[in-house]
Amino acid sequence: MLEAQRLAEAFAGACGENTEEGLAAFKVFAACFKAVPGPLSGTGAARQAAGMIRSSLKKRGISSPPPALDYPCRFLCLLIKRNLFRYSGKIIEEIQGVLDRQKGALPVVLETAFPPEDDFKTALIEKLKGKTGAREIRVSSRIVPGLLGGCRLRIGSESLDASLGTQLRKMAERLAAGTFQGGRGW
Repeated sequence: MLEAQRLAEAFAGACGENTEEGLAAFKVFAACFKAVPGPLSGTGAARQAAGMIRSSLKKRGISSPPPALDYPCRFLCLLIKRNLFRYSGKIIEEIQGVLDRQKGALPVVLETAFPPEDDFKTALIEKLKGKTGAREIRVSSRIVPGLLGGCRLRIGSESLDASLGTQLRKMAERLAAGTFQGGRGW
C-alpha cells in the first residue's frame, strides 16, 4: 500500500526550508514525465529520467543543481525506480498539505459553474480567515457546470453547498413529497 503522506513528509524533511521551491520543481518534473508513453518503473528508467533532467538543467547553465532542484530530481527518480510514479499526483497533494500545515494555511476548493470574479474570491478569503482564524487561505477553483450557479466549498472533509443545482433538486424533492412551503401561502 502506498503511503503518500509518509513520502510527502520525507520529501519535506529532505528539502527543509526549500520545500516550497522543491515542490514547484517536482510538479514541473512530474508533468514532463507524465507525457512519456508507457509505464515508468525500474532502475533503468530512473537513471534515464535523472540523465534527462540533469541534461536539461545543464543546457540552462545549471551544472550543479541547488537543493531545491536536486532533491525533487532524486525523489522523482526514486518514485520511478520503485514503480510509484503513477501516484505522483496524490503525493504532490500530500506535500502541499505538509506545507499548508507548516504555514498554518487552510486549503479550500471553490467549485462554481463559471469562473469566479476576483472580488468574490477576495471576500471569501477574508470571511474564511475571520471564521477559521487561519493565517492563510489557499483557494483552488474548479469549474463544475452542473452546479448551474452559486458555489460549493470544500474545506478538508467538510462541504458547504450553496449551488443553484442543489437548491433546485431539494425543491423538487419537497414538491414531490408535498412538503414545499413556498414564499406564498396559496
